[in-house]
Amino acid sequence: MRVFAVLTAALLAACAPPPELTIEERAEQTAAAAVSVLFPETDPLPVANCVRDLAEFEELITLANGSPETPEDETIALVDEILERAEVADCVRFNNVVLGV
Repeated sequence: MRVFAVLTAALLAACAPPPELTIEERAEQTAAAAVSVLFPETDPLPVANCVRDLAEFEELITLANGSPETPEDETIALVDEILERAEVADCVRFNNVVLGV
């Protein structure tokens, strides 16, 4: 009986839907898409990590509500604005990323 219960629990766990993305994860995906538009030759992930880590809460919400597949002009402008901050620029440099080259 115990084996049946364990197998049933394992089967149910395997059928469970994947967990939802957090606000930070969704914001990072959207920021990466915007960075790809702004700097097509740059690896967007380290830059998006800096944006995610240093954006204000309201900005994270805005990014999380954006489209990671096709970022809107407002989203691209927001990411560009965030990238202009000294602490974000320092984070990007710390990750050995050069923007605009």
